[in-house]
Amino acid sequence: MKSGVMLRIIIAIMCGSVFALLYIQFLPPGKGTMKSAGALEEIRKDQTVKPKIPQSLKLEHEELHAELAKAVKAGGATGSAAEIVAKLLHPHFVKEEEYALPPLGLMSLLAEGKVTPEMEGVLEMTDKLKVELPRMLEEHHNIVEALKKLSAAAEKEKKTEYVRFAEKLMLHARNEEEVLYPAAILVGEYIKLKLNK
Repeated sequence: MKSGVMLRIIIAIMCGSVFALLYIQFLPPGKGTMKSAGALEEIRKDQTVKPKIPQSLKLEHEELHAELAKAVKAGGATGSAAEIVAKLLHPHFVKEEEYALPPLGLMSLLAEGKVTPEMEGVLEMTDKLKVELPRMLEEHHNIVEALKKLSAAAEKEKKTEYVRFAEKLMLHARNEEEVLYPAAILVGEYIKLKLNK
């Protein structure tokens, strides 16, 4: 069982690393600056680690928000469809940034073999993600359905940049489902294993 968990962690780390490297490769100049692993965490007064969302994921969310805001301003059926996406997406991103993505900020430390008792604080986030995962996936389904309508409206109005945006955001959701959410949960499982929790 332990070797199976370790194998899944290694696979998740590799997939996440590949995604981050590919994402950074396509960032505009000056936006791909990564902070060192030491900057990924801070110690709260209660001596627990409060991980930070990896910079590449934070930048991706910011870019998606900016592109969605542009789509809303495009007006017409495209703008109306984009407004619906925005209403679904914003609360979902808030949840992700609250408990689904921060545990990933510990991955580089865990890959270096650094597991400390202060990391136990992240278990609250990963346990919450495990409980909320079915709801998060349902939200993804609703967002993807809204994105399909956005894509159709943009195609009809010949606003191809928003067709591409919709495809990009659907791929983002799929990456979260297949790689990022499982990796965040595995971060918690690995910490539990190492701290005998």
